[in-house]
Amino acid sequence: MRALRSTLVVLALAAVAAPAGAQDTATPMPQGDTATAMPQGDTATPMPQGDTATPVAQAQPEPGASASAEVAADVGVEAGADEAGPLVLGAEIGALFPQPFTELGTHVALGLEVGFRLPFAGRRLEVMLDAGYAPPTNSVSMTRPDGTYEGELDQLELHFSLGPRFRFMDARSPWNVSLAAGARLFLLRTYSNGSKGGQPFAEYTEESTQVGFFVALGGEYRVGPGALLLDIDLGWSSLPHRITGDASTGNIATTIGYRFFLL
Repeated sequence: MRALRSTLVVLALAAVAAPAGAQDTATPMPQGDTATAMPQGDTATPMPQGDTATPVAQAQPEPGASASAEVAADVGVEAGADEAGPLVLGAEIGALFPQPFTELGTHVALGLEVGFRLPFAGRRLEVMLDAGYAPPTNSVSMTRPDGTYEGELDQLELHFSLGPRFRFMDARSPWNVSLAAGARLFLLRTYSNGSKGGQPFAEYTEESTQVGFFVALGGEYRVGPGALLLDIDLGWSSLPHRITGDASTGNIATTIGYRFFLL
């Protein structure tokens, strides 16, 4: 009886366990649960890890924007490269040195000029016209048995020059170097007088017009609407006056001044 009772208990437990297991194995999990994955956006986009994990979007320049800006900048540089106008007006003062050519002495030299910078080659080429004035002098003294003789010679020189001037440096440079050359017309007046013992005698005046040339080397420094200038000028013409003999107006003039660039 005890064995039969044990067998019935075992069979009852097996009967209870068998349906539960069959239900677990026969009823699969819904296909939707296993087939439906998480959205790709959720898996591809990591959770923000603070300020450092979230990149800040930066604005990207439009295609060609930088190139357009560079071209505009270049055009602006070219347009404003030379703000100086083509009309040139200048004035200068300095010293005249005739000694390498004659016995006349050093004297003051004055000048005015006007020019126009031609609209090509970066306006480096200018046609200029100037007028200059200088009155160099000479004096002599001679002692003879009958007294002391003194003589004075005043050489008045008014000239007009016409020719080209070329500037070597770029117009945007604050410094520039120029070279000019051309024809020069000299209006000459020679005046001489003498004295003996304070009594004047032998006053004489002679005038003539002579054609010569000039060569000038100059430097400029841009200041304000123009430029400060320093010029070294070589001028020459013949001076065939009776008082002076076979001489010349040859001289070297060093001047400083200012040139306005207008229009």
